Amino acid sequence: MISIIVPVYNAEKYLKNCINSLINQSYNDIEIILVNDGSEDSSGVICDEFKNKDYRIKVIHKENGGVSSARNAGLDIANGEYIMFCDSDDVADKDWCLELVKCAIEFPGHLPVCGLVFLAEGSDPEYRKLPASKEPSDSYRLFDINRLMYLSNSYLIYNPVNKIYRSDIIKKNNMRFDTDNSLGEDAVFNMNYLYYLGGHIAYIDKILYSYYDVNPNSLCKADCYAYAKSYESIFNAYNELFTKLDANTPENIADLHSYHYKEILSSAILYATDKSMAKKARMKAFKEFIYLPAFNRCRKKVSEEKTGDRKLFKLSKFRPLLMLYILVKEIL
Repeated sequence: MISIIVPVYNAEKYLKNCINSLINQSYNDIEIILVNDGSEDSSGVICDEFKNKDYRIKVIHKENGGVSSARNAGLDIANGEYIMFCDSDDVADKDWCLELVKCAIEFPGHLPVCGLVFLAEGSDPEYRKLPASKEPSDSYRLFDINRLMYLSNSYLIYNPVNKIYRSDIIKKNNMRFDTDNSLGEDAVFNMNYLYYLGGHIAYIDKILYSYYDVNPNSLCKADCYAYAKSYESIFNAYNELFTKLDANTPENIADLHSYHYKEILSSAILYATDKSMAKKARMKAFKEFIYLPAFNRCRKKVSEEKTGDRKLFKLSKFRPLLMLYILVKEIL
């Protein structure tokens, strides 16, 4: 059986579509755990209505504690051999469970990962998947720790919603999401889980999940300081995983620094150019990112050819100069 854990917070506009996509899964041996995390709208009522219609649905009503707290509450009562996570404003393909559990059964020593589509209002769909395989007949593509950054570049690693987890590993190691962080805790969870699998991943070349960026109550709308802090914890989790698995090769570390250098800097620029914020607030947010210890380490270690924008890289060597450049070129 698969336990599907759904954190719910003020999601009344999207929740019915989400739950319907779960109860209509082609794989029927599931339990759906809806965790109402102190919603102030009708989300809790909707959860109870669905519970009364489908015996596979369980509902937890709790005080608001954040998405990590909600996921942990679901883990506490999950009975399935496997665990999956779904966000309350998203929609799963009908074969989401089936395809992932098939892969989990065939490759129990790997973390199954599928493709997903990111849908933001006013933007074209963004398909997060790997480039097509040279062997299109292969059902799965297997990767080890040395390909982790390759998978990360396609944004397949951070989120838990395109994966399936073995509950025995979670229970044996008392794994839980970090409730002290509102962002990045899912990536840290995945790094910790991968440690117990030796960094092995099985990729399914199918888009099986639709991730909607439409809910104003979603944690992705959190303030820039929480967002910046998340990069620090994520970078440290990656670095720790490489260390524990003795995978600190020059190539892996170079890719690690390059990836996080570009991710942190691009997020910093995104905030600096957000005209919905006052200029002073934008520069304060920009500074928050580029003065992260993780960014400091990456800017010192990354090679120039791996930075993308060499001019910004050279400016990043003296961060006050980088701030002045952004102020003049990107904001005024």
